[in-house]
This record gives sequence, C-alpha cells and structure tokens, in this order.
Amino acid sequence: MDKIFDKKIDRSKNEEKKWSVEYLKTVFPVDYSKKVHNLSIADIDFETPESIVKAIAERANKKTYSYGYVQNAAIDAIYDWYKKLHNITIEKDMIKIVDGIINSMMEIIKVYAKVGESVLIQTPVYKPFQEVVENTQRKLIVNKLIYKNNQYEIDFDDFEKQIALNDVKIFIWCNPHNPGGRVWHDDEVIKIIEICNKYNVLILSDEVHGDLVLKGEHNSILKWRDKAKNFVVVNSPNKGFNLAGLYGSYMIFSNQKILDQVMEMYKHNRVMTPNVFFQPAMIAAYTNQDAFDWLKAMKNYVYDNYLLIKSELSKISCLHPMNMDASYIIWVKISANLDWVELKKIFFKHGVIVNFSDAFAYAEPGWFRINIGLSRPELIKAIDEIKAIFKELNLY
Repeated sequence: MDKIFDKKIDRSKNEEKKWSVEYLKTVFPVDYSKKVHNLSIADIDFETPESIVKAIAERANKKTYSYGYVQNAAIDAIYDWYKKLHNITIEKDMIKIVDGIINSMMEIIKVYAKVGESVLIQTPVYKPFQEVVENTQRKLIVNKLIYKNNQYEIDFDDFEKQIALNDVKIFIWCNPHNPGGRVWHDDEVIKIIEICNKYNVLILSDEVHGDLVLKGEHNSILKWRDKAKNFVVVNSPNKGFNLAGLYGSYMIFSNQKILDQVMEMYKHNRVMTPNVFFQPAMIAAYTNQDAFDWLKAMKNYVYDNYLLIKSELSKISCLHPMNMDASYIIWVKISANLDWVELKKIFFKHGVIVNFSDAFAYAEPGWFRINIGLSRPELIKAIDEIKAIFKELNLY
C-alpha cells in the first residue's frame, strides 16, 4: 500500500489552508513562484480513503443540506471503533456528537469553571488550549513539562502544587501530546487521575491524536474509568482521516451528571450538531474495513518517515528531534544560539514552512514542529532543503 502514500497529490485548488496560495500569502512571507515545502498545518498530504469519499458524495447527491440530527448509526460507529481499534467498551448513552473540539472545550469550561476560576494546562502545548481558557475569562494555570531523555515528562510535584494553590477546576489534558508526540504511560495516567480525584478536578482529555499512535496502544482515560471520577473525552476522526474541514467531533462522558450539565449549556447556546457531511464521513471511516486498513498502513508509512527524518536531522549537530510515539508531527530542538527572527527569514527564503515555538502555548524559544504526513519523495526534498538552511548557517 506504500504506493498510494508515495503519490504526490496537488491540493493547490482544494481551497484548504495547507496549500492555498491565497491563504498562505497572508501568513507566511515565502516566494510562492518557487518550490515550497509546507510542513506546518497538522493535516496529511494523502488522499482520504475511498469509502469516506463515496459516503460524502452520496450525501451531497441528495441535493438538500438542511438541519441535521444525531444519527443512531453514528453513535454505533463510535462504539464499534473504540472496541475495534482501542479494545475499549464504552456506554453509548455517554456519547454526544457535536461540532468542533475547541468549541466543545469552551462549553465544558463554561460549565465547570466560573469566570475567574482556574483551568490548568501542561506546556508547551497546542495554542488553542491557552486561548480557549483566556477567551472564556478563566484563569490560566501552567504546569510546565520537563524535557528529559529526549521526551517530555510530567512534573507531578508542580502539577499537584498548581492545582492545590489555585483551586483548579479543570485540567485540559493533551493525550497524546501535541507537539511532543508523547503517549502517556500507565503510571503517569494513574498519577494524574489520583491527583485530580483528590482535588475534585474535572479531566478534559483531548484525544484527537489517539488514533495515530504509531507503535503500541493509545492510553485513553476511558481505559481507567473505574478509577477516574470526573472526565470528558473530546475526540474526532479528523486527524486520523484528514476530515478537519467537516467541523465535527464527539464527547464521551464519565457519568450522566456531567453529560446533562454540559448538554444543557449546549442547548442554552443553541450549538449542537455538526454539518451534514460529518456523520456520513465518520460512519464510513469507523465502519469500513478499507478505512481501517488504510489507517494502519498510513501509520506504518508515517513511522518510516519519522525514522528517516530523525536519522537525517540528527546528522545536523544542533538539531535534536524528539522521540515521537504518536501522530505525524515531530518536535525538534535547536541547541545553537541563533537569532530566531533571522532564522525564520532563512527558512522562508528556502521555501520551508514549519511551526516555530511561538505558535505553541508557553513554548520556549529554540523549537520547531515538522509535519511528516506527506509522501516520502517530498519529505526527502524537504529534508535536503533543511540541510541547506543549516549549511548556510555553517552548522552542517
């Protein structure tokens, strides 16, 4: 199946942020008349499985696109997916399908933390985690992750200290971690649950990268629901199957009380179901064997991309690619003392677009994230251009 991922696809006419020059010109000062390597936005340059494309087309061909509702088949698909991919049995009554993940986070925050009350995040992390707290006028509390042994680890002393000192109401957990690509181990998950139980903190677990664990299994909090008192999982097929433009997601609740409170907030704000294409696409992704096989093959392909880029970038003495357990984004440390403004300019001059550390919440300078969810021939070209950048800096 590698051949389908080796294929370079032209997305320039698809009206998507990743490759639309109309959009990119507003964000990145790159010469778009020359070759561009866009390694930024977290989506993949692979065609979506045919069964999903067919499901969307069939829905489009019905020729009306009015108000929808949550379909039983969609709930069944989520239930079956967790059982098949993650070996987890969930209660169907605890699943609610809604619009986007960030909006669902916002609604949950409104329920469980009053204006001015504290919400904890672990940093560095996906920047909307910070924004969703600040935009709802809640107090942002930070537990800084420790960079050790080429991965991030949790400072549990500080984690508990911040919760206790600030009377934290919600912990927003990136599981697996973005940008660090970290899958959390059993002992870490148990410790998080114990501390949050002790202080009656709601765990809001964003598991959108959970389908993309490259080796081993995703450690969903749902595996530990006999221990965790209060949690909400937010998830979507968007990352695994490249469906972010459909703006849909779902929540899985630990108990009926939390579900009722959150859904009451949704009803109050009149925000409920996703657009008409999301559920057919998700049902197709979660129930068709071709989509399951595609995802497995895609992860194997991305893992080989990871091994390649880690090996090649490690040849540049000042670059230190982090271990990557999940997803198609690799976090790279630059140990050289560089002017970051000038470094960005050099990257842009070479037509290489990455996400530097200022694109993430409370990330220290000296890091950048590379999207490796692309064909290997294109990845090799991008690696060569990155080498040329550091050769120009006399660092390679």
